[in-house]
Amino acid sequence: MTAKRNYVKDYHKILNLQAGASRSDIQQAYRKLAKLYHPDVSQAPDAHERFCDITEAYEFLVHHAGPQNGGLAANAGRGPQPEVFTTGEAYDRFRKEAREKAHRHAQMTYERFRRHHEAFQESGIEDLMLLITICLRVVSIPLILVLSVAPLLLAFLDRWQDIFIAIIAWPFAFILAWYFRDNRKHYLMPGRFFYTPERIWHMLNDVHPAASPCYYCPSLAANSRPYVLELYKPQGVLYHSSGYRMHQVRYLNKTASLQVPRSRKALLVHTSVTTVRLLALLLSMIFLPLSSLVWRFIGGLAAGALASWLVLAVFRTRSCQSYLVSTSSLIRATLWLLAVILVSRFSIRPVDISTNGYIYLVIVAVIIFDSFVMQLLNLLLGSKGSMPLVTQYPEVMDRFREGFMAYNDIPALSVIYPLFRWITG
Repeated sequence: MTAKRNYVKDYHKILNLQAGASRSDIQQAYRKLAKLYHPDVSQAPDAHERFCDITEAYEFLVHHAGPQNGGLAANAGRGPQPEVFTTGEAYDRFRKEAREKAHRHAQMTYERFRRHHEAFQESGIEDLMLLITICLRVVSIPLILVLSVAPLLLAFLDRWQDIFIAIIAWPFAFILAWYFRDNRKHYLMPGRFFYTPERIWHMLNDVHPAASPCYYCPSLAANSRPYVLELYKPQGVLYHSSGYRMHQVRYLNKTASLQVPRSRKALLVHTSVTTVRLLALLLSMIFLPLSSLVWRFIGGLAAGALASWLVLAVFRTRSCQSYLVSTSSLIRATLWLLAVILVSRFSIRPVDISTNGYIYLVIVAVIIFDSFVMQLLNLLLGSKGSMPLVTQYPEVMDRFREGFMAYNDIPALSVIYPLFRWITG
C-alpha cells in the first residue's frame, strides 16, 4: 500500500480538504479554487500550473477514487482511502489525461469569455460605463476643491455654526484626492472606447455579398451587419452560502443569440434613430421648460419615440427594438406613469409640471419593485406577457414562443436595461 501511495499526490491538500470529504465537498472546493486560479482570472505567474493541479486532484478524487472503486465518496468519514493505481505507468497516464482536460477546459472557457466580452463590447454597454466613469471623474476634480475649501470659506464668513458640519467633508475630499493621486496618469481616460470614429465609419460602410433579404427593408438584400438579439430563458435559481453575509443568488439562464439579416440602408436608418432619440432626450433634459426633471425625462422619451417613428416611416424601415413592446411592458409603464402623475402638480398658466417629495419614493419603488410586478404579470399572463405585440423575425418569434424573454426580471435592470436597449438600439 505504501508503494502505491508514492505514485499519487496529496490531492486532499491541493483542494484544502480533509480525508473522507464527501463528493459535494470535493465539487464545491474545486469550483471555488478553479474560479480563483483560472488563467483568465488570476494574475499569479503559476496560475496555469495551479489550475492543472486543481483539475488533476478533482479528476482523481471524483472519478478514480469514487464509490464504484470503494474509494473516497463511498467511504466518507472512514479515514485514508485506498488508491486505485497499481503502477506508476497507470498513474502517469491518468495525470496526462487530467492535465489535457485542464488545458481544454481553460481554452474553452477563454473562447467563451472572449465571445461574451466581444458581444458585451458590441452592445455599447462598456462604452456607456466608460463614459459615465469619465464624467464622474471630471466632476470629482472641482468637488475635491469645494469639499476642501468649504470649511475655510464658512469660517471666513463667520458662519461658525456650520463649520463643524463642513469639516466632515474633509475626509471625503482626502479620499477623492488620494484616488486622484493613485490614478493621475490615466484619470480622465481610464480606458479605450470600443466604438471609435474609425470603427463606426467602417461599420456603416461595410458592405458584403448577401444571400438573404433584409428583414427590416424586405425589398433590399441583407448586405450589412446583422442585428444581434440576445434572449434569455430562466432555467432556475442558484443559491450559494459561504457563511454570514456571504450569499450569492443568480439566475441559471439558457441564452439564444439570434442574428436578424439587415441591409446597409436599415443599418443607417437604425443608427439615425439612435442619434435622434439621444438628441431628443438630451435637449428635453436641458431646454424643456418644466420644473420636474422626471417629467423632462418622460418628455424626452416621448419626443424620441415620436421622432424615431417619423424617421422609420419616412424611410419605410422596421424598428429593431419593437421586440421590447409587450403586454407586460405596457402594463408596467402605465402603472409607473400613473404613480408619477399622483405625486405631480400640473399648471396651465404658466405651463409647468412639478413633483412633490414623494417622487423619490416612486423612483425607488420603480427601480426595486418593477421586477416583482414583472414576475406577477408573467405568472398571470404566462408567456403571452413577454410576447412582442409587433411581429418579429420568424426565428425570434419561435424563441419567444419557447419561453425566451428579452431580459430578466432583476431589480433595477428590469427598468434600466430595456430603456438602454430602446435608446441605443
